[in-house]
Amino acid sequence: MTLPGFPARGGVETVLHERCLDDGDLSALGRLVGLDRVRFAADALEVALPSGLMSCRSLAVPLTGDQRAFVNVTPDWVQVPYDDFHLLRAAVTAAPESIPVSPMAGRDANCVGPCSWIEPDDFGPIRCVEVVSYETGGDVTRGDDGSVILHEIVRYDRALRLRFAGGQVLTLSTRHGSILGAIEIRSGEEIGHVEPDARIEIRHTLH
Repeated sequence: MTLPGFPARGGVETVLHERCLDDGDLSALGRLVGLDRVRFAADALEVALPSGLMSCRSLAVPLTGDQRAFVNVTPDWVQVPYDDFHLLRAAVTAAPESIPVSPMAGRDANCVGPCSWIEPDDFGPIRCVEVVSYETGGDVTRGDDGSVILHEIVRYDRALRLRFAGGQVLTLSTRHGSILGAIEIRSGEEIGHVEPDARIEIRHTLH
């Protein structure tokens, strides 16, 4: 669609592709707020040194002590005509995504793993979850003569900032333009590499 506020330049149409988390995603993420103990199970955690950047393909947060309900965060690949990106979708499920679970004989809790665990022991409960919107765009050119045929803009929910009662922040994000779909995990508010023209804003806050 051609957008008000994005006027055509030189007669070239500007098109916006927008993807946001839906009510189901937001409801699942809202279950994280106020949890007394937060633990993140990752299917296979990779750590880059010396930066300490962590990444994985899926995260699962147990909602109960018996580990029978989880908030799962997974990347969902979205393709638009001249770009691609990942949304961090969320759902409450009875088992973690891509992580084995088996009952433990003689105990009340399920056994989750093998997997990697991220345990922010001194952070306290999650105070809020911020949904961070990312917008970037560029010219689409014709292959034979390099003339501009379209201005394409993408706007989507790229990152989740988890703010803890102790003041710490963990940010979950994806990398724009990558089809790998890794969930990047950072201590602090940064969402990773951004394009020079990018606009970043908090679209929604869950308390």
